[in-house]
Parts: sequence; C-alpha cells; structure tokens
Amino acid sequence: EDIDRLTEGIDVDEESSNYMLMLAYLGHQKGWNFFPKEMAPRFKGLYRYYHVRNSLGVPGLAKHIGILSDAGIPVMLIKGMAMRTYYAPNVPRIMSDMDILVPEEKFELAKFTLCAMGGKIVEESPHSMGIVNGHASVDLHRWMYKTHNEKGFDLWQRARKIDFNGVEAYVPSPEDMFVHLLDNQSRNIVVREGLHRRMKWLYDCRRVTLHPDGIDWNIVAKKIKDFGTEHRMRLMLQMFDQCFPHVVPEYVLDMAITDEKDYEKWLKRAYRAQKARIYHGKKLEEGKLLPRVFAREILRRAEYLYLEDELKRKDPNITYLKHVEDYYGVN
Repeated sequence: EDIDRLTEGIDVDEESSNYMLMLAYLGHQKGWNFFPKEMAPRFKGLYRYYHVRNSLGVPGLAKHIGILSDAGIPVMLIKGMAMRTYYAPNVPRIMSDMDILVPEEKFELAKFTLCAMGGKIVEESPHSMGIVNGHASVDLHRWMYKTHNEKGFDLWQRARKIDFNGVEAYVPSPEDMFVHLLDNQSRNIVVREGLHRRMKWLYDCRRVTLHPDGIDWNIVAKKIKDFGTEHRMRLMLQMFDQCFPHVVPEYVLDMAITDEKDYEKWLKRAYRAQKARIYHGKKLEEGKLLPRVFAREILRRAEYLYLEDELKRKDPNITYLKHVEDYYGVN
C-alpha cells in the first residue's frame, strides 16, 4: 500500500533522479514484488547502474589518497563519499564527483601532487577545486564549510580513521557530519534546487544519528553556537525536527534560535531567491533559453539573498563571502 502511494502517478523519465534512486534502494531492501510489475525492471536497472557507477571511481580515488598520504597529507572523505563509505555503507548515491578534504595548510601541496599524477583542474572556487584524472573526479576541499566556519571545530581531532580500499583515510565524526549535512544542504535547497530534489538530506542526517558510534549532542550544540546562530541552521534543524521529532534534544534546538523578526525577513528573502530560481527553471522547460549571463545572475542573486544576513556579521576577509559581496557591490 505504501509502495503504491509512493509510485502513484510518477513518470519514470521525468521524476527526480534522487527520488527514483531512493525508491530503487527501497525495492532492493524490501523486495521488488511490492512494486508495480511494469516499473520494477526500471528500478532494478537504476539501482544497478548507480551501484556500479559509485564503485568505478573508488580504486582511482584510493590510489590518489594513498599517494597523498605518502606525501604527508591526511585525507578526509566528506559529503556523499563519507555517507556511502561509513554512515550508509553501499547505499548507492547520485554523485557527480568525490569530495575529499585536506588540512588547509596542505591544500597547495595536495593540488600539486594530484596534478603531478596527471590530474586536470576543471573548476576552481575559494573553498575547493575540481580535479579529474581518469575515472576519478575529485573535488578537493581546503574547507569543509564554504563560509570557513570550521575554524576551531577540531575536525581532525574528532575524525574517524578508516580503511578505504586498502589505504588510510578519515571521515568526519557524527557531530561534525550532522552539522556538515545541515549546512551543505541548506544552500542546495535555497540556491540550487527545489525541496523535492534534495530531501534525501533528512535521511542522511537520520542515518548519522543512528550510527553505532553514537552522537554527542553537547558537541553539536557547541558547534551550532560557534556557527553564530545562523538563520539557515535554525531552518534546517526545525525541518529535521518536524520530520523526526524528539531526536534532537530541546536544548540543541534552542541553541539555534535567532531573532524572530530577522528570521522572518530572512525566510522571505530565501523564498524570493527560490521563486527566481523556479521561474528560470520553468522558462528553460518551456524552451525559452535565457542568456547565460542572466541565468548566472539569477543564481548569484539567490546566493546573495541567501547569505545576506551573514555578510553583515562575518569577518569581511572570508574569501567566499567577500566574493559574493564584491559581485553585488555591497558595502
């Protein structure tokens, strides 16, 4: 009955790939006989495809990590790679690249080492750099948070050391991973994609809280406080609490409370940013291609609206925020 409700009226070719893959994993776990006969083969194929695709890059990434380790550079798997490797092992994911973090002071050496192996830089941003080498498409991060909020978080001291395909690597602690997911997906929801496209973050967060390692909510509370009680952290915690009540202790939720009037204004700004993005998306669907510069402007504007409250409070020397601030000529 639940499967019928979840699959009712969906167009396999048009539906969100993330949603389809979640259903495919459900079928793999619970049995394909619960799915409509005409849909089961498509879901089976989708599951196999992403399972194989996720596995293809692992040997190449392990080779990269091994060479970086030999050069004295520790490597931490973050985002989807940390989930697939440690917090939700072997659950297939849609990943365009594999995200790794190195200590900030080792970033330039890591970049040089990967490029010396034949890697080509395909994308650069203040917090990370995309490097492709064969099947391994790596997003090399100098910071885990785009706004560089990990300062003083002792990420590496709390990190879990793991064996990754025969080489030594790290993953964030449950506390760091939980806040990392909230922070990363909050931007995706507002700036990049609609809510229905990114709801899997809820299940990722829940998997982290259920991990046998356990989670120290006192550390999470401190991290949220250190974040500066940002509106987006409050939004994400409240959304998680709505879907999974009583998992996050009340004192942690209270730690994220921000000024009500400012929060209301921020929500309105975030809503306007989302409306602009949706409008652009509909125009594309209608075949009305907007000039690339205008399309980029919509995303940039959404980015600014989203980070506006932080721009007013953060250290102006933070590169990522300074970049957005300069783009709009904000003083």
